[in-house]
Amino acid sequence: MSTLLQDLRYGLRTLRRAPGFLAVSVVTLALGIGATAVMYGFVSAALSAAAPVADMDRLAAVWSHNRTQGETKNVVSMQDFEAWRRRQTSFDRFAAQRPGAVNLSGGGEPIRASALFVTAHFFDVLQQQPVLGRAFTPEEERPGAPRVAIVSNRFWRDRFEGRSDVLGREVLVDARPVTIVGVLPPSDLSRDLMLPLTIDPASPAYGEHALFVMARLRSGVTLEQARSEMAAIGNQLEREHPATHRGWGVNTRPLQEEFFGPQARLVFALLGAAALAVLLIGCANIASLLLARGIGRNRELAVRTALGASRGRLLRQMLVENLALASAGTAAGLLVAHWGLGILRAEFAGFGPSITDRVTVHAGVLGFAAAAGVCSTLFFGLLPALKSVRADVTQSLRDGARATGSFRTRRLRSVLVGTEVATAVLFLVVALLMIRTLQALSRIEPGFDAAHVLTMRISLPEARYGEDAAVATFYERLTERLRASRGVVTAGAGVRVPTAGSRYNPNRSIVIEGRPRAADETLFAADLTVTPGYLETLRIPLRAGRALDERDGSEAPLAVAVSETVVRRYFDGSSERALGARLRLGGEPAPDAWRVVVGIVGDIRNDDIDAPSLPMVYVPLAQRPAREMTVVVRTVGDPLGHTHDARAVVAAVDAGQPVYEVRSMEAIVEEDLRTSVVLIAILGVFAAVALTLAALGIYGVVAHAVAQRTHEIGVRMALGAAAGDVVALVVRQGFTPVAAGLLAGLAAGLAVSRLMRGMLYGITPNDPVTYAGVVLTLVAVGLIACLSPARRAARIDPLLAIRAE
Repeated sequence: MSTLLQDLRYGLRTLRRAPGFLAVSVVTLALGIGATAVMYGFVSAALSAAAPVADMDRLAAVWSHNRTQGETKNVVSMQDFEAWRRRQTSFDRFAAQRPGAVNLSGGGEPIRASALFVTAHFFDVLQQQPVLGRAFTPEEERPGAPRVAIVSNRFWRDRFEGRSDVLGREVLVDARPVTIVGVLPPSDLSRDLMLPLTIDPASPAYGEHALFVMARLRSGVTLEQARSEMAAIGNQLEREHPATHRGWGVNTRPLQEEFFGPQARLVFALLGAAALAVLLIGCANIASLLLARGIGRNRELAVRTALGASRGRLLRQMLVENLALASAGTAAGLLVAHWGLGILRAEFAGFGPSITDRVTVHAGVLGFAAAAGVCSTLFFGLLPALKSVRADVTQSLRDGARATGSFRTRRLRSVLVGTEVATAVLFLVVALLMIRTLQALSRIEPGFDAAHVLTMRISLPEARYGEDAAVATFYERLTERLRASRGVVTAGAGVRVPTAGSRYNPNRSIVIEGRPRAADETLFAADLTVTPGYLETLRIPLRAGRALDERDGSEAPLAVAVSETVVRRYFDGSSERALGARLRLGGEPAPDAWRVVVGIVGDIRNDDIDAPSLPMVYVPLAQRPAREMTVVVRTVGDPLGHTHDARAVVAAVDAGQPVYEVRSMEAIVEEDLRTSVVLIAILGVFAAVALTLAALGIYGVVAHAVAQRTHEIGVRMALGAAAGDVVALVVRQGFTPVAAGLLAGLAAGLAVSRLMRGMLYGITPNDPVTYAGVVLTLVAVGLIACLSPARRAARIDPLLAIRAE
């Protein structure tokens, strides 16, 4: 033990005498170990959240397929859901859901709660039965059934303090009494409240596409068999109901893809590969540094051997030094992991607790990363020692001052540097392609002006606003008062605002008077109920005709405004034909009521900023009232600064009406791209780290080569070599592995970028700007890393170099 402690003290002194080597080695190990642990913790959390049900392979998502418009994943109407459920035989359980929000009072302070309206077999499909109470019954889907609710586990603990007597308690949901009949187990799928989805054929929403359908396969039935049967059912409905189903089919897909689709798998594979690449580059860097340092210590080991040190003692000494170095790097890696975990949780806080709560530094991943760093340190640190203790002591003492290592050792170091460069190039290509995609997305014209717009959600309870006239009057009074407020330019309200939509946006079939249809065509549009002032507030441009205004009241002729995509698709691009045309919207209370097109407005990016514009129709609120609306207010200056005044106006109209989701329109648009921004930033950071480590590796190898070739360079200069010749020699030899790594990395980048084609927007996988930028960056980094040692070599005094020999 005394000798071991002596070795440890000597090893620490040795490392302290080489502070540059120590610092670079510890930082390299810390980045590799810490970054790998954090990233794999995040990837593991994301994968866990993407598989909330154990047997996801037995679950399917069933979508409506609009063949005419090429929309493969349309939300489903109640009418279709009922027909599918009644006719199918492939699924053991069939369920539908629709998200929403409700005003909740009773049992505490009134709040706005998230809700999920589900059919009775929803819990059977997911195999998640309540831990207290019961699930819904099929009878509770019918109109007029007793109003019941199931609460989520988290909401039960927070709102009702986890009390078991919550069952049977009555609360007010949208001012109507509802009885709590169950409490769900902890789950990432449940919202605050689960409410029965009422299937009412007499409802105007019966034909509206607004449901997400999922199902559990029967035992022995494959997804392909179920897909074939559902497609046949879709064909039957198309033949039976040509007026509403022409051009529509059924698309059955694995439910897992809704949580973790092919693009998401590729993104997380890239993130995991980036973390692993940083670790491998770090290990290669450590290996290169240790090999170079070991060659430089040949003379020291030879002297110690000549003074009587045994081979075992020398190997043990080297082992202790390397263990000390690896321990310091691992400890620093823990700090990097802790620091990086905090940053990652903060950046992904908006992704919901299902991911952020799961992100931890897994002991297994941390152990793997640390083991990789330690093993590379020990292995490559001992290689020179093993070679030195077997070498002839006399020859080593004679040649030690100008030892440059064997050809095999130099080749190994060159391979390590080339590997580092190739890996760095690969992830630099990926990161730059994603950054260029983000730049292209930011240049997309959304069709509206998000600046200086305040948004807030309002949901009027049916108990107080049962009549359509009362709903229309509330929003009319509210928008009038808002327009009269200080600092307000204009105001309006709509069912949704752009980019805040989702796949649950209702899509309606439309029929245009006098327009013939192809045999397999059903016209389709996404519609919005809006008040006067909504289009003007968002500055959606008016292209022809007039905007919806006070003339479009409840007693006036039914009117509608349409987007330019509607004109292009259904009127051959002719505004003259579109204005004054009459069309009928599917699922409206009066199915034979025709609406006149009074205006044509510009296209907007309604769902996702990078998705093509949908055909849109805008319906006046007075002619089709909706209780849940988003109020939009264009202000002078910061919109959030007008929040207090806007709330006061709502209170003046109805003191008991809550306001929720108060945000600026700019924040909503930014949120649409937030996931891409964060993931691209992570890829960019890992690419930068990989590039930095590669630059350190290049510099370390060239610097050690120069130090070990001091005698040779001195002789060359004594024989007449100019300083420029020496610089060119060092740069050429140092840049050779860099060039090889650059070519290999570019080839790998081209292959990977083709797999990323679906993730790119506005650029191609072989984008010349990206590859030119990568080449210039790597050439610059390689030259900078080589030039500093080369200039030092050019300043060597030939006389001193020869005397040192």
